[in-house]
Amino acid sequence: MNIARKVETMGKFKKTLIYVLLTLWALIVLFPFYWMILTSVKSYGSYNAEYIPSFFTLSPTLQNYVDAFTTVSLGKYLLNTFLFTVITTALMVVVSTLAAFAFARLEFKGKNLAFTLFLSLMMIPNELVVITNFVTITNLNLRNTFTGLILPSVTSVFYIYLLKENFAQVPDELYYAAKVDGTPDLRYLWKVMIPICKPTLITIAILKVIECWNSYVWPRLITDDSRYFLVSNGIQEIRENGFGRATLTEGDYARMQARGFLPTMGQWFLADNSMPMCYGRTDTVTLAFGANAALLTPEQLRCGVILDGPGAACLAEKGIDVGI
Repeated sequence: MNIARKVETMGKFKKTLIYVLLTLWALIVLFPFYWMILTSVKSYGSYNAEYIPSFFTLSPTLQNYVDAFTTVSLGKYLLNTFLFTVITTALMVVVSTLAAFAFARLEFKGKNLAFTLFLSLMMIPNELVVITNFVTITNLNLRNTFTGLILPSVTSVFYIYLLKENFAQVPDELYYAAKVDGTPDLRYLWKVMIPICKPTLITIAILKVIECWNSYVWPRLITDDSRYFLVSNGIQEIRENGFGRATLTEGDYARMQARGFLPTMGQWFLADNSMPMCYGRTDTVTLAFGANAALLTPEQLRCGVILDGPGAACLAEKGIDVGI
């Protein structure tokens, strides 16, 4: 009896310890989101007055969100991003599923050679792919269109490979039995393969949603018409409208927090817990050295502007490419 009671007590202790550790880990993971929400509802004056960061505020304001949506057409950009993400993910899942099924189940001449060459595409740097896609989309007169935004993203070598390996694990006997019954390949794919491999398909869809929502380089490169801007373009446009320059106003700092918070929460609701990717730079270079920070435009760099502060003039040593 005593041994059984000890075992039960030890089991409860382990379970309690596990829940305590999971709770602590959850707080650590969720704290950045809480901090973004908290900072986004602070005015610049209250935020700047905090010598020691405060974990709550007694005077929250939603003016930062009003500024974020009125400075640029952020609502339109969110809608564009949502449509871009949904359409691209749906097309990618369909294309990848059909391609993976063909490589996993269908027999045709040169299948192994074609799959090997297909996998070799993964060795091509993304920068070269972006250049090739840009030239192709431009030659097709698809710049500043949703088709041009979506088309290069509807296929993925890695996702096709992942699905193909998953499909290959399904027993061949199921396929042969279906063929004996006269079941078409597409019906077998829909009724048998997809239900069995649903976890992999869901994983691929989640990863693609995060990828599309975080997309910056391609939308910035292929669109210069505000009707087709995504959230990433809107964030850059807010920055170009004044944030970070010498004309910094009291609401600009908090607006930066708001604009960083919005796409992050969009990713949270659309997919799994994810942090926003770096939004990059196109027409400005940000330099920060301790307490010294400044934003340089290419024109200022051409004129030889040198910042005050240690190491601020050593652009080459910092490896900064201003695209001049």
